[in-house]
Amino acid sequence: MARLRHSGRRVSGLAIACLALSLLGGCREAELIAAQTTWQLDAINEKTVPDTDRATLRIPALGRLEGQAPCNRYSGTWVGVEDDFRTEGIASTRMACPAIDAEQVYLAALRRVTSATVTDDTLTLTGPGLTLRFSPLLRAG
Repeated sequence: MARLRHSGRRVSGLAIACLALSLLGGCREAELIAAQTTWQLDAINEKTVPDTDRATLRIPALGRLEGQAPCNRYSGTWVGVEDDFRTEGIASTRMACPAIDAEQVYLAALRRVTSATVTDDTLTLTGPGLTLRFSPLLRAG
């Protein structure tokens, strides 16, 4: 099977095909990628996130992610699909605010993500000992 490189990692031809289909609505990631939904963080490890500590996540284009952490804007890249979804190169602006501790927890968690699923208007990102649950805040129309 042919392999392609994206963000310095190998991605199988099947993964590329699924991502291409998702842009057309053919895979489960369609809501995550094609809809360009802005997702709002609801819970970390089943603990509800207070409104003051909420973060957002958006996938504006294939292989890119961005959002608003509790204090700062952030961006990065992602590779893979569903059970092999990883974030890379997460960087943020550096403004201080009262929720900076919550921001550090969120960004550290985002760096540990290894899978992504979208079901019933819920985006769930998981990793070792980690679950981030998001709901749609804004949908592109």
